[in-house]
Amino acid sequence: RTEAIGTAKGEINTDIQMAKDLVSSKSAANFWEAVIPIDLALLELLVDGKFHDTQSKKLVERYHDVRKLASAREFATVTDQIDFLETMAVAAKKKEIAKFLGDLRQKLE
Repeated sequence: RTEAIGTAKGEINTDIQMAKDLVSSKSAANFWEAVIPIDLALLELLVDGKFHDTQSKKLVERYHDVRKLASAREFATVTDQIDFLETMAVAAKKKEIAKFLGDLRQKLE
């Protein structure tokens, strides 16, 4: 099981890197394009499972910066997704992930 998890993490990290390469090659024309790299950074943290205050602070800063490009409804999709991920982490009994996501969500208010 541990080997399968390691393989899955490796594959996900490969996919994340491919997505990062795709979005870094062009400048963001709108909110949706601007938020993708931040969402990928969040996903990378969740996959790696290493949560530090500095990473959380950096994500919050990046989300606040991109919020300027978004309508309230558009940015609500970011916070709704974080809420969903937190709910899934709670259901999976992943307390550290749930706490990280809850704290992140609270800081984005």
